[in-house]
Amino acid sequence: MRETIRTSPKSGFTLVELLVVIGIIALLISILLPTLGRARRAANTIACAANIRSILQGMQMYASQNGGAIPGSAHTSARFTYKNPENPSPTLAGPYDDNNYPNIVSVFDWASPIMKVMGVKFDEGSSIDVRIGIGPTPNPNARWQRIKNFPGFKCPENGVLATSFGGVNDPTAGTLLSYNTALCFLVAHNDGSSNPSPITCGWSDSFKAWNPPPGYAPKLPKVGSASRKIYIADGARYANVTDGPDYDLSFNGSLGGAFADQGAWTPFSNSWFRKSAPGNGLGPAFGRDARIFSYRHGLTKQYLKGDNYKGNFGFFDGHVELLGDLESSRPEYWMPKGTLAYSSNAQTYADTRTAFGLPLNNSFVVP
Repeated sequence: MRETIRTSPKSGFTLVELLVVIGIIALLISILLPTLGRARRAANTIACAANIRSILQGMQMYASQNGGAIPGSAHTSARFTYKNPENPSPTLAGPYDDNNYPNIVSVFDWASPIMKVMGVKFDEGSSIDVRIGIGPTPNPNARWQRIKNFPGFKCPENGVLATSFGGVNDPTAGTLLSYNTALCFLVAHNDGSSNPSPITCGWSDSFKAWNPPPGYAPKLPKVGSASRKIYIADGARYANVTDGPDYDLSFNGSLGGAFADQGAWTPFSNSWFRKSAPGNGLGPAFGRDARIFSYRHGLTKQYLKGDNYKGNFGFFDGHVELLGDLESSRPEYWMPKGTLAYSSNAQTYADTRTAFGLPLNNSFVVP
């Protein structure tokens, strides 16, 4: 007798069931993607802070090896450039120009001296060979490319493209330098002998509008409370509502060149430009909100109130803080203790004056 074998009908998804599964997957992706994006940005913020901490350690190493000197100043790491940087019209100590400049990229280059104490290899050139006219010509462009592309000096959230202002050294587009130093700590007291214009001071002497106390020098013991003073931070020099992003690679560029800036407390800043914050005078009709270039760790929608945009700020004592753009404009952070600064509509932001009790059309002393 033949045995009858029964088979079950093949099971499978119906079209409706398949569409339901696809819909559920799509819903889960739409829920998870923003969370994953936020997690990635949070990780990048932490990585950026770690970079700045390493830079601060390098700065402190440089200072310990050089009598407390702060790197990135005409009075310290660029001292070899001039016979007397205190002179309002200084004389060069060698045949230097934008394409023939040894050891550093420019006067305010903080990165090259810090790379050197870190043991990072780069094309230094030889200042001695240049002075006597022998040896290979130093290549500032090679150093600049090394600095921009060195992972330890690059914020993971920095995807801002910029070009060289005037085509000096680097005529091609590349990523903006991620970190800028605070200019006010890198210059000397202005005793009135030099004209307070960007041409003759602002690279060696301060402006009279913000003048460190007599006897100030770019040295760690001179800055004041190291835990309240910013050395370096997420930046975007040079960028404002209409200009940039670009960078000035002139070896003697004033006002910080590509490497330093006056700070988030003043509208003259072109790294931490905050004039598009509500109440500071420039709304959407005037151009873009440049805060999105330097304050890369907060919101990205433009023209929001202060402190919606976040950046990492590194202090002289070695710690790093994630600060909102308004909080970062506290004048105390940006200038040495005892600096006499002038507060006006031109010199200080309106929301900064309100938040930190600054006078209008009067001077104040930085604590």
